[in-house]
This record gives sequence, structure tokens and C-alpha cells, in this order.
Amino acid sequence: MLGFVTSDVLRAAPEGRVEDVMDPAPVTFRPNLRVGEMPAYFKKEGIQHALVTTSDGVLIGLVHRHSQVPKTDVNQHTERKSL
Repeated sequence: MLGFVTSDVLRAAPEGRVEDVMDPAPVTFRPNLRVGEMPAYFKKEGIQHALVTTSDGVLIGLVHRHSQVPKTDVNQHTERKSL
């Protein structure tokens, strides 16, 4: 994972190049972070989304702050990765 571009950025800079407008260090979680830990992290950091990546930076998912997590999935995990 090299970066992330939000729809806000796309609307604000439609003529910009992706490499110039992307966030080069988006917040990411690892698959082993507990789902129940994510809401507090979203609130603390003031973020709306986080990418789920492997330790090698391979994108495996996207989690949005307002995603609904079924109670049966509470044992799924993810962890923050600093790029």
C-alpha cells in the first residue's frame, strides 16, 4: 500500500495527479487488531476510515468508522501500522 485518495481530494483537485494528492501514510490496521478497539481509535484520531493491510503493506480491506460489525465478528482483529 503506497497511499490513499479520498473523494474529497478528488473533488478538490480533479486535475491533480494521484501521486501528488494521495495521503502517502494512511492509517492502517493489521488483521489481528480486535474489532472492539477500532471505534475508540477512530474517535481519538478523528479519522473516518482505515485500511487493513498485511505486514508487507498488501491491502486486504477497508474499514469505515460507521461500518456495522455483527456481534459474531467481535473476535476479528486488526492493528495499526505506521508507514
